[in-house]
Amino acid sequence: MSDIAWTGPLAHRDPAASDALDIEIADRSDISVLDLRIGSKDTKARAAASKVLGFDLPTDPRSSASASDVAAYWFSIDQWLIIAPREGLVALEQALAEALGSHRHALTDVSDMRAILRVQGESCRAVLSKCIPIDMYADEIAPGYVRRVTLGEIAAAMICVADDPDVFDLLVFRSYADYAMTWLEEAADAGRSLSLFRPDTPPAV
Repeated sequence: MSDIAWTGPLAHRDPAASDALDIEIADRSDISVLDLRIGSKDTKARAAASKVLGFDLPTDPRSSASASDVAAYWFSIDQWLIIAPREGLVALEQALAEALGSHRHALTDVSDMRAILRVQGESCRAVLSKCIPIDMYADEIAPGYVRRVTLGEIAAAMICVADDPDVFDLLVFRSYADYAMTWLEEAADAGRSLSLFRPDTPPAV
């Protein structure tokens, strides 16, 4: 009997040479994503889920919480994306389903719905400024920040993983994975550097 092998949407792509790009781009589509929906006022259900996860579900817009290798990202007032290693998905999903069994909720494995691209490097924000129409240098864009954005011309979610140096994860729908990778590679081409105007301290009067 043949073994079942999982193949990501970017398995056919050869990563561009790192010295030709201002940042590093990697495919992280081998991790799992659960979509969790709980009523915004159902504190008991949130508490049940939090007990399984080991941390409280974040309730502030564009925020996140994590413990060990599991993280929950606020997606709306009643929706969270839970990201965890693929090998632990079944156990995590079962534990959440059991804990939430008596509560109204929706828990869906959406691991194969999206591709996850990780971009990192000192030029991350400059490169992403070419792709995403928001101020990538805003103070609020710090580790743990999550936001729905437009990447190029497609819908995406952006997660700030770390800074100094910057690391971002970009979630795009699977059918757009190749498009997103190409867009990022072209934006990060070392021959297309972008100089940004930054606020300067006004001179003393």
